Amino acid sequence: MLTDRGRWMLAFGGGTYLVAWGFGSEALYPIALGLVLAVAAAALWVRFFHKPMRLHRQLTRTEHLAGDDVPIRLELEVDGTVPAGSLVVRERIARLGERETALDRRRGRLVGTYTLPRVPRGRYPVESAQVVLEDPFSLERIEVPLPSSESILVYPRLVELDSLFS
Repeated sequence: MLTDRGRWMLAFGGGTYLVAWGFGSEALYPIALGLVLAVAAAALWVRFFHKPMRLHRQLTRTEHLAGDDVPIRLELEVDGTVPAGSLVVRERIARLGERETALDRRRGRLVGTYTLPRVPRGRYPVESAQVVLEDPFSLERIEVPLPSSESILVYPRLVELDSLFS
C-alpha cells in the first residue's frame, strides 16, 4: 500500500511528465521518469522482503504485581534476510491500548523493548499484533499480521495484616 509520501511523489512525477510534454522540455522527462520509477522500486522492495515472521514476547520476571511497571521485550524471527528499512511492531493489548515498537538489529536479531507503566491487576490478552514494513524512503508500506495468542498477567498486591479485625 502506498503511503501519503508515495502518492504525492507519484502525482508529482506524473505532473512533471505532463509539464515536460506540454512545454516541450526534454530535460524534465528523466526527472519525471525517475520519480515514478522510485515509487515502483519501493513497491518491489517491500514485496521482496515480505517473508514469514514469528514474534516472541518475553516478560522480564515471572510474576508482576498490581501497580508495577511491566517491561516487555519483543524478538522478531524472520525467515531469510531482513531489510534495511523501517520495521515496527504494532500491538493492541486489551484495556491497555495500542503500542508501536521500533525494532533494532542486535547480534543478527530484531529486538525491541517497551514498558507498560503502572498496570492494574488483571489478565490482558494481546488482541492483535502486526509488523509494519516500510522501504527506506517511506514510499510503500505493508502490514504483516502475526498470530497473537498470548496474554499478560498482573497479580493483585497482597499485604500482611497484623491481626484479623484490627
